[in-house]
Amino acid sequence: MNKTKYVLINLGDIDLVDFSKVEQYGSGKSDLRYTKDGTKFVISYVGDQPDFVFNDITHDAVGLEEYTVSEITSLLESI
Repeated sequence: MNKTKYVLINLGDIDLVDFSKVEQYGSGKSDLRYTKDGTKFVISYVGDQPDFVFNDITHDAVGLEEYTVSEITSLLESI
């Protein structure tokens, strides 16, 4: 069973991502998957959302909405 979780992040927050704490296809910004309109990108991780999501992006204890692989795939095709 795939326990990987996915979130969408606004492109303007790309420099706030600690790529050492996420699972990506490559090693950084050039390897990200973007929405069709180019305004958001996907990060993936296993377990809890990385601390930088709460501390630097949302500034709250809630974090970002999480998606499964099928959900994020559908979103990337529609946005």
